[in-house]
Amino acid sequence: VCRKYRHDTCRFQFPHDFAVESYFNKETKSVILACQDQMVNYYSEWVLVFCWFNHDLRCTLSGRSCKVAIFDITDYITKMSVKT
Repeated sequence: VCRKYRHDTCRFQFPHDFAVESYFNKETKSVILACQDQMVNYYSEWVLVFCWFNHDLRCTLSGRSCKVAIFDITDYITKMSVKT
C-alpha cells in the first residue's frame, strides 16, 4: 500500500528523517518533528496516554498542507467498507 500510486517512493514518506528534537528549518520553511525511529508514524505521547486511540500528527502551517490533510481525512471517513 505504501507505493499504491507512485512506484518509486512511499506515499507516506517513509522512512522519516532522523531528528533528535523538533525544529523549524528556515531554508525549507517547514517544521521538522522529532523522530527517533524512522519507520514509526509521528504521534503524541500525551494524546496516546489520555485518549487511547490510534492517531498520527501532521504539521499544517501552509495552505497546501491543510488541503492535503483535509483530503486525506475526508477520503478516509468516506471510503466504502470492504465486505468479506
